[in-house]
Amino acid sequence: MTCSSLANYAVTFKFTGKSAHAAAAPHIGRSALDAVELMNVGVNYLREHIIPEARLHYAVTDSGGTSPNVVQPYAEVTYLVRAPKKQQVQEIYQRVENIAKGATLMTGTSVEIAFEGAASNLIPNKTLYDAMQKQILEIGMPTYTIEDEQHAQAIFNTFSPEIQASSFVGLKKEDAMQLKDKVIADLIPSVLPEFIMGGSTDVGDVSWIVPTVQCTTVCMALGTPLHTWQVDSQGVMPIAHKGMLQAANIMACTAVELINNPTLIAEAKKEWKERLDGETYVSLIPEGTMPPKR
Repeated sequence: MTCSSLANYAVTFKFTGKSAHAAAAPHIGRSALDAVELMNVGVNYLREHIIPEARLHYAVTDSGGTSPNVVQPYAEVTYLVRAPKKQQVQEIYQRVENIAKGATLMTGTSVEIAFEGAASNLIPNKTLYDAMQKQILEIGMPTYTIEDEQHAQAIFNTFSPEIQASSFVGLKKEDAMQLKDKVIADLIPSVLPEFIMGGSTDVGDVSWIVPTVQCTTVCMALGTPLHTWQVDSQGVMPIAHKGMLQAANIMACTAVELINNPTLIAEAKKEWKERLDGETYVSLIPEGTMPPKR
């Protein structure tokens, strides 16, 4: 993996108002659902005025009820704020929080803010990913059976034409050509230039403490979109097990290579310090936050 990742901050805004009959006495009510909707409208207007690399996601997790003839006294919305740098996330989140407070002023409601989670941006390390790439090339790809191909094809057939067409996005042209008409990525692709991936990972926090490297291996049909039932269904199949063992082998061999070459470790630490450029790790988790009770 030659990429960095987006830092993120996740919170739930829990609005409380006052219930009332929406026809007989609406003037008595204070709609928490209105507050959620106004907050979302405000945040959508904010999008124009933040850096283009940032992302703002939300989900209404409680609309208050199912009766339209009742002023909803409670509603909540969960937000995920993402940006390439932690400081950017903090600055954008503060503006989102101010919008939530503005929504309470417009609706006569109150809001409780519940922290859900956070992740720092990933600090890449070329010294380490060059060392890992060497092991990837030496270990090579697993062998796939006819049954692996048939199952991958069955999964691939469930994708929409748009997803099938996007299977090669991010690959170099020569790699994409070799994978044309295939449903399993059975080759080691060219190393990509560094980029910022559109997702987040808690490994990012680790990379601020120590030089870090990762790899990805084939565990599913080519083009499988993440966070879908197709991912779940393939996690128990031989293709996933082969990918897991390949990744474990790559990581172990990379570790052995580093242990046997202290100079590589020194170079990785030097690069890591240069990339941090004097910054030190500060967790995005608010001080005093306790793990949620399950």
